[in-house]
Amino acid sequence: MRFGPTWQCAEFGRDPYAWQRSVGGDGLIEDRELGGWIVADYRLAREVLAGPRFLKAPDRALPGPYTDRMQELSGSSLLFMDPPDHGRIRATMRDRFRPAAVKELAPSLKSAAVDAVRNWQAAGGDFVAGAALPYAIDVLACVLGVRTPDREMFVQNTRLLVREFSVPLDSPEQRLIVGAKVELVAYLLDELEARQGPAANLLGDLIGAQRDGRLSAEEMISAALSVLVAGVQPMADALANGVYQLAEHSDQQQLLRTRPDLLANAVEEVLRHDSSVTVTDRVAAADVTLGRCPVQRGQWMFPALALANHDARVSPAPAEFDISRPSIVHSSFGAGAHYCLGAGLARAALMAFLETLLEQTVSIDPASTGASRRTEVPASRGFVALWIAVGWR
Repeated sequence: MRFGPTWQCAEFGRDPYAWQRSVGGDGLIEDRELGGWIVADYRLAREVLAGPRFLKAPDRALPGPYTDRMQELSGSSLLFMDPPDHGRIRATMRDRFRPAAVKELAPSLKSAAVDAVRNWQAAGGDFVAGAALPYAIDVLACVLGVRTPDREMFVQNTRLLVREFSVPLDSPEQRLIVGAKVELVAYLLDELEARQGPAANLLGDLIGAQRDGRLSAEEMISAALSVLVAGVQPMADALANGVYQLAEHSDQQQLLRTRPDLLANAVEEVLRHDSSVTVTDRVAAADVTLGRCPVQRGQWMFPALALANHDARVSPAPAEFDISRPSIVHSSFGAGAHYCLGAGLARAALMAFLETLLEQTVSIDPASTGASRRTEVPASRGFVALWIAVGWR
C-alpha cells in the first residue's frame, strides 16, 4: 500500500522529471512510504549533502523498512560511514585521485577508450554492453592496478557486483552477486599476501595502509570494493547518457565536432542534464528546520540530485541539453565529506571516451533497430541497453 509520493517507484526510475511534474512540489516532497523528505531544491540539497547536521550511517536513522535495507547493505562500506572513520579511510585513497595522478593516467584512459570504441565497432549492437560498461571497468581496473592475467575474473565479477544495490535482497541474482563478492574478496586477500613493496596504484596504497596499521584487512577490502560499486555503474551510465544526448541532439553534436574546445563543457552538461545517480540519502543528526519544514532527528533526507540539477532557479531552461551554457552548475558528484573521491577521474574518463568516439565517427544517431531501454532502478539514471546508429570513419 502506498501512502503518497515515493522516489522508490518504477515511475521515478523511468523518468524522475516526469515523476516530479506528476506529484508536484519543487522544494521538499514528503516521502511518507519511506518516512523522510525528498529534497528537489538545489540549494537545500547542497545544504543536506554538505552540512554537518546530516549524517550517512543508517544506524543513526529511525526504524523502518528503508533503514533495515540500508543496514543490511552497509556493512563496513566507506559509502555509509561518518567521521572520523570515513575521513581516515578516505585519506589512504586520496592520492590516486588527485589532479596530478589523474593527469598521469591520461594515456591509459585514451588507450582504454580506443579499445572500447574499436571493440564496439567490430561487434556492433548495444552500446552499454559493448562499450560503456567494459570501458568503465577497464578504467577502474587501471586505477586499482589489477594485473592483466586477473582482468577476465575481475571484469566478470565486477559486472555482477555493481548490481548489488539495484536488485532485491531475496532475488536469485543476489546469490550470484554474493558469489562474485566472495571471489573478489579472495582475490584481494591473495593480493595482500602476494604484493611486496610500494606500488603505483590504488590497491598497492590500500595494502600498504593495511600493513602499516592505518587500515584493517576488512577496511582495505571494503575500500577497494567501494571504489567498484561507486565508480563502475555511474561511469557507464554517464557515458550512455552522454552518447544518447548527442545522438538525440544533432545540433549539439555538430557544435561539439566543430568546437572541440567545448568538450569539458559538454561533459558537465551531460552530468547536469542526466545525473547517473539520481538520489542519495542522509540522516538528520538532530531536530532541524530545513527550508520551512521541521525535520525529526533520525529522519531520512533524500537529496534528489537529478531534480536539484533541474532547478530552474539555478539552471535556466533546465530540460534543454545545451553544451554551450555559460555556467553549468550541478551536484551530480554530491558535496561535503562524501563528495565523490573519483570526480576528477570520472570527468577525465568521460572526456577521453567522447573525444575518441567523435574522432572515430562522422555521425551518431538514434537507431531505427534494436531495443533501447532505460533503467528502472530508482536511484540510477542510465540504460539497460542503448542502440545507436553510427557512421564510422
